[in-house]
Amino acid sequence: GWTGTHSTGSQTYSFLMPAYSVSDTASADVSPDVDYTIIHYTQNLNSSSYSKHGNSVTVKGLPGETLTLSSLSTAISGFSYSYGTANDVESTAVTIPQDGSLVIKLYYTRNSYTLTLAKDDGVDSVSGGGTFLYGEAVPIKAVLKSGYGWSGWKRNGY
Repeated sequence: GWTGTHSTGSQTYSFLMPAYSVSDTASADVSPDVDYTIIHYTQNLNSSSYSKHGNSVTVKGLPGETLTLSSLSTAISGFSYSYGTANDVESTAVTIPQDGSLVIKLYYTRNSYTLTLAKDDGVDSVSGGGTFLYGEAVPIKAVLKSGYGWSGWKRNGY
């Protein structure tokens, strides 16, 4: 018998012709694993554009397998999965092609968080509270009452 390995391209096999006629059939089956690439992008601060987050990851999958893009997302502090593309076409799911050409890009938007300001008896007023994007610079101000000295901000009561 004539056997080979799972590889691509052409396959060459040599043999000595016997003293009778033969019929050989070249056959191929689906490669058990195909590489595809996953790239994560996070939203830039104060912008609708995105930047690559971390390194691209090469993953193996079965040709014909359907992938749900949201299930490929990962937890990134301060961000939430938004949408994905397969070979630059927005999609929710994709089937792994045989040729290894699949590139999945996953996009994450910045989360927003609320800053609530409070004051104690020695503070006349505070300002700067509101809703802010993760990583955004937040200026806050406290105006002291006469006769009081500054002791600092306490986060979440501490």
